[in-house]
Amino acid sequence: MSIKPEKVTLQVSEPTRLDKALAAALPQVSRRQIRKWIDRGSVWVNRKRIRQQGYSLQPGQTYSVLVYTGTAVNTTADDESIDWKARILYQDDALIAINKPAGMPAYPTQYSVTDSVFHILQRLGILPSRARPFHRLDRAVSGVMVIPCTRKSAAELNAQMAQQKIKKRYLAWVQGHPETDQWEVRGYLLAPTPQIPRARFLTTEQQGSRFSHTRFRVLWRDPSHSRTLVEAIPLTGRTHQIRVHLQVSGFPVLNDWRYGGPRISGTHLQDRILLHHVEMHLTHPLSGSQLQIRAPLPPYFTQFLPPDRSENSF
Repeated sequence: MSIKPEKVTLQVSEPTRLDKALAAALPQVSRRQIRKWIDRGSVWVNRKRIRQQGYSLQPGQTYSVLVYTGTAVNTTADDESIDWKARILYQDDALIAINKPAGMPAYPTQYSVTDSVFHILQRLGILPSRARPFHRLDRAVSGVMVIPCTRKSAAELNAQMAQQKIKKRYLAWVQGHPETDQWEVRGYLLAPTPQIPRARFLTTEQQGSRFSHTRFRVLWRDPSHSRTLVEAIPLTGRTHQIRVHLQVSGFPVLNDWRYGGPRISGTHLQDRILLHHVEMHLTHPLSGSQLQIRAPLPPYFTQFLPPDRSENSF
């Protein structure tokens, strides 16, 4: 089902709250409903999703606003077959961890508001309405996705992330055989844009770029094929970071055509790449206990493992 947004152009004569300006532009809608739309991430202002009720619009500017009012969920037949409860890796009142399937956005985007993991979990009653976004995985990437269930948990986890106290571990099948067993990539990334959908790697800082750093380790080289299983430890969290760092290293992720990875035939990998967030280590936001959350590998990932090695050995 295609969900079309309500399009609104806003101009104000004095600083005005977003919810108030939208209420004036959409008199047929209650301000309470507008606040709900903003809170659930269904309102975009100049291509940016806004979740703050009091977001201030300034005079002298024109704001192009998209409001996704639909409540239907746009899923494919494959998505509808997903057993979401079986994908829960950890759950309590503070947070929930899901083994995210590849091919689905983690959170609402301007082009996919109602078919994200976040929205579907809320629709099914698995995720409370007060849950807040935290880290995200690319649409084509699978694995551990942690979602805080309260504002307090979200604030604590974001603080841990800013202090680099949260550790993430990814596995990737890449093209080629690296000569060295370990290497690092440091550089600056320009995030993708609607005009340029690929992140760009820079060796020197430029306006709008952000520093990025990933450590890589070879886990197994397939002697029969030109592919290698690699561990990736991101020390920063930038959009498409691991994918770009592997591309500039000369070993793109298999099936990641956007960054030069060869397509894999016969494995039903449409909109899926062989990059999996296998583990996350964090401190519980309320109890202070240490959590190690691991997501099992999808079948299209394990098919390339040697017969004598299980996924738990990596």
